[in-house]
Amino acid sequence: MTGIFKINNNEIIDSTGKLTSAVFPAGTILQVQTGFSNSAIEMTAATGARNIGVSASITPKFSGSTVLVYASMQFSSSATSGVGITIKRTGPSDQTLQKGDGNGTGINAGKIAYFANSSWSSMLFPIAGMFTDTTQNTTTSHVYNIQLDTNNSVGVMINRRWNDLLWMGTTQIVVMEIKE
Repeated sequence: MTGIFKINNNEIIDSTGKLTSAVFPAGTILQVQTGFSNSAIEMTAATGARNIGVSASITPKFSGSTVLVYASMQFSSSATSGVGITIKRTGPSDQTLQKGDGNGTGINAGKIAYFANSSWSSMLFPIAGMFTDTTQNTTTSHVYNIQLDTNNSVGVMINRRWNDLLWMGTTQIVVMEIKE
């Protein structure tokens, strides 16, 4: 490319064809990052939030952008328990952004990222949650981790039925930066 593209005397594309500046309107999706697993992940009997090993890393282009996070997984358990998804952000500041404690309280009162009485080990239960992170305010790397929480000390098999390799599921996390 031999020319320079300008709008209102502001250079937008330089002579090499590189975008040098742009104004993105609010609501523009700036980038998308994902994490995925279809492997069996076995969680031993315990209570409290536990990392399941599926995460997505994003480095915001703009300080103060909204980050939209969607997480889903399929699971079975060894006994009756409430199960919730917790999303934890690590990076320049660690923060639990969505707490799915398995008790049906707090964020789970609206049944977001919560499934109760998953006592059938022969079933594969879906669970999902979505939230916005409006508290990040840097352009350094953030990692969003999916954690599993139960209200009873039970074993949980993620992406498989309990003691079965025939029924398979997936776990995924999608992280999007949205311009404010």
